Amino acid sequence: MSYDVLVEELRAAARTLRSVTGPLVGYDLETSNVTAESFGHVELAEWFRAVGEQCDRAGTALRSGAEVLSDSLEYTATQYESTDQGVGLLFRRPLQSPFLDGTP
Repeated sequence: MSYDVLVEELRAAARTLRSVTGPLVGYDLETSNVTAESFGHVELAEWFRAVGEQCDRAGTALRSGAEVLSDSLEYTATQYESTDQGVGLLFRRPLQSPFLDGTP
């Protein structure tokens, strides 16, 4: 069984991940103005602040994970390409093997 790896699809997936998570870079759910006075309730303000901090941490983890995955997809595409090129060279010059004394 064999399969084809389309390196451009790997690279396209990496670009898609970056484009989706790119707008999240630097995003921060502003919670510094969340006070009991602004919400009218102490517990509600604390809950909202805690949820906001969790959202910020989740966003950071999402961005980091997407960057790692994008980089891995790019690296894998490059590895497949270089392997294909190396194998292609071997098939183009099969009779130039050192084991054949250079004579076809």
